[in-house]
Amino acid sequence: MRRVPQGKLITINDFRVTLAKKHGATIGCSITTGTFARVAASAAEEQRQRREKQTMPYWRTLKTGGEINKKYAGGVEIQK
Repeated sequence: MRRVPQGKLITINDFRVTLAKKHGATIGCSITTGTFARVAASAAEEQRQRREKQTMPYWRTLKTGGEINKKYAGGVEIQK
Protein backbone atom coordinates (compact mmCIF):
# COMPACT_ATOMS: atom_id res chain seq x y z
CA MET A 1 0.00 0.00 0.00
CA ARG A 2 2.87 2.36 0.74
CA ARG A 3 4.28 1.88 -2.74
CA VAL A 4 1.16 3.04 -4.58
CA PRO A 5 2.25 6.47 -5.85
CA GLN A 6 0.30 9.60 -5.07
CA GLY A 7 -2.37 10.10 -7.73
CA LYS A 8 -2.50 6.37 -8.54
CA LEU A 9 -4.85 3.61 -7.36
CA ILE A 10 -4.69 -0.17 -7.11
CA THR A 11 -7.42 -2.74 -6.58
CA ILE A 12 -7.14 -5.38 -3.91
CA ASN A 13 -6.83 -8.02 -6.67
CA ASP A 14 -3.88 -6.17 -8.21
CA PHE A 15 -2.42 -5.96 -4.72
CA ARG A 16 -2.80 -9.74 -4.29
CA VAL A 17 -1.05 -10.41 -7.61
CA THR A 18 1.82 -8.09 -6.66
CA LEU A 19 2.25 -9.77 -3.28
CA ALA A 20 2.18 -13.24 -4.82
CA LYS A 21 4.83 -12.35 -7.41
CA LYS A 22 7.02 -10.71 -4.78
CA HIS A 23 7.01 -13.87 -2.68
CA GLY A 24 7.21 -16.42 -5.49
CA ALA A 25 3.64 -17.65 -5.05
CA THR A 26 1.10 -18.37 -7.76
CA ILE A 27 -1.75 -16.57 -5.97
CA GLY A 28 -2.43 -14.45 -2.90
CA CYS A 29 -5.29 -15.36 -0.60
CA SER A 30 -8.14 -12.90 -1.02
CA ILE A 31 -9.34 -13.27 2.57
CA THR A 32 -5.90 -12.85 4.12
CA THR A 33 -4.97 -9.94 1.86
CA GLY A 34 -8.27 -8.20 2.56
CA THR A 35 -7.98 -8.76 6.30
CA PHE A 36 -4.47 -7.35 6.54
CA ALA A 37 -5.34 -4.44 4.25
CA ARG A 38 -8.16 -3.58 6.66
CA VAL A 39 -5.80 -3.89 9.64
CA ALA A 40 -3.32 -1.52 7.94
CA ALA A 41 -6.13 0.93 7.18
CA SER A 42 -7.28 0.86 10.81
CA ALA A 43 -3.76 1.52 12.09
CA ALA A 44 -3.33 4.43 9.64
CA GLU A 45 -6.67 5.91 10.67
CA GLU A 46 -5.67 5.70 14.33
CA GLN A 47 -2.49 7.61 13.46
CA ARG A 48 -4.58 10.25 11.67
CA GLN A 49 -6.86 10.65 14.65
CA ARG A 50 -3.84 11.15 16.94
CA ARG A 51 -2.54 13.70 14.42
CA GLU A 52 0.57 11.62 13.80
CA LYS A 53 2.30 11.38 10.44
CA GLN A 54 0.46 8.90 8.24
CA THR A 55 2.66 6.45 6.41
CA MET A 56 0.02 4.16 4.91
CA PRO A 57 -2.09 5.65 2.08
CA TYR A 58 -4.69 2.90 2.38
CA TRP A 59 -7.31 4.92 0.49
CA ARG A 60 -5.39 4.21 -2.71
CA THR A 61 -6.30 0.50 -2.47
CA LEU A 62 -9.81 -0.03 -3.81
CA LYS A 63 -12.15 -2.99 -3.86
CA THR A 64 -12.02 -5.37 -6.81
CA GLY A 65 -14.65 -3.43 -8.77
CA GLY A 66 -12.80 -0.14 -8.21
CA GLU A 67 -15.06 1.00 -5.38
CA ILE A 68 -13.94 2.64 -2.15
CA ASN A 69 -13.88 0.02 0.59
CA LYS A 70 -16.60 0.84 3.14
CA LYS A 71 -14.96 -1.53 5.63
CA TYR A 72 -11.79 0.54 5.90
CA ALA A 73 -11.51 2.67 9.01
CA GLY A 74 -13.10 6.07 8.71
CA GLY A 75 -15.49 4.95 6.01
CA VAL A 76 -16.02 6.33 2.54
CA GLU A 77 -16.05 10.02 3.46
CA ILE A 78 -12.63 9.95 5.13
CA GLN A 79 -11.14 8.06 2.18
CA LYS A 80 -12.49 10.60 -0.32
